[in-house]
Amino acid sequence: MIRMIHIQKDGLWKTLSHFEELMHLEGFKKKVDPAKYKFDYAFGFYTETEPVHCGLTNCNHLHNKGVIIKFVNGDVTNIGHICGKKHYSVEFSDSHRSINQSFSDHVNKQTIDEFKRSNPTFINDFKVFEQGVKKHDLYNKCASLIKHGYKNFPVPSPIREKLLSMISTEFTTLEVQKKVKKGYMDDGIVHDPRYSEVRVGEIKGLDFLFEKNRRHILLNDLNESISSISSINEDSDSADLKVAANLCGSIISQVEQHMKVVNKGFDLMKRSNLNQLSEIELDPKEKKQLKRGFAHNPSKIHIKQSKILISLVI
Repeated sequence: MIRMIHIQKDGLWKTLSHFEELMHLEGFKKKVDPAKYKFDYAFGFYTETEPVHCGLTNCNHLHNKGVIIKFVNGDVTNIGHICGKKHYSVEFSDSHRSINQSFSDHVNKQTIDEFKRSNPTFINDFKVFEQGVKKHDLYNKCASLIKHGYKNFPVPSPIREKLLSMISTEFTTLEVQKKVKKGYMDDGIVHDPRYSEVRVGEIKGLDFLFEKNRRHILLNDLNESISSISSINEDSDSADLKVAANLCGSIISQVEQHMKVVNKGFDLMKRSNLNQLSEIELDPKEKKQLKRGFAHNPSKIHIKQSKILISLVI
C-alpha cells in the first residue's frame, strides 16, 4: 500500500508526506466526541501504510484509509468513511463524494497541463497535417485507382481489376502474365503462345486501400480527440476532464498510427510506384488512357506533405 495524504485548502490541493504533518494542521484533534461536534465538510483523504486510529472517541478503531473533516467550530480530525456515514449521514457522503471528484479533476488537469507543456506544438501541427491530407484529397485520389475514374485520372480496366484482386487478398507484390514463348505452327498444328507469372515488384502503399486501413481513414476520430484536449479550460466539467486526460495517454500513439497509414497513401501515388502498373498487359487505347492518368498523378503532393510530416515531431 502506498502512503497518500491529500488535503484541499482555498481550492488548491496539497500532498503531505507523513501523517504527523496532518496532526500539525490548525485545529487538529486526535479525539473528538461526535455528539458534541457538528460536521461541516470533508477537505482531504489519506491512505496509510500503517493503520491509524479513527478520531472519533466512540470508535477509535484502526484503519488504513480515511477522510479528513472539519467541524463547524473549526476543529479538524480524521475518520473512516463508515464512521462518517454512521454519524453524519448524507452530509458526509455528499461532501466525501465531492472531495473525491475534486481531487480527480485536479489530477486530470495536471495530466492535461503536463501533456500540453511536453508537446507545445502537437495540437497545431496535427491540424496542419490533417488540413494537408484534406486539401490534396488523398483518399479519393488513391481510391481512384480502383474506381471508375477520379476527375482527370482515368485507370484502365485491367489495372483496376488487378489492383482490386491484390487488395482483396492483401497482396502487395505485382505479378503479371508475360509471354515467354511465341505461338508457332508445327506440321499444320497451331501452338498457342506460352505465358508465365512474372514478378514486377512491390506496389508500395497499396495496403492504404486494404479494408482495415480504409476504415481507419474514413472513420478516423482523431480530430474529435484532439479537440477534446485543446478545448479544456477552467470551466470544463469533470466528464470532459476525464475524457481528455485519458486521451493524453494514448493520443500520440494514435497519431503515429494514423500518420503511418496516411504515408502509405502518399507512397502509393508516387509516379515511380505507379509506373510499375504499365507492366500489366494493355491494348493501345488503354495505354494512352494510363499515360493520361499518370500525367495527373499527385506525386508532387508527397513532397509537400513530407514537410508537414517532418514538422510533426512527436
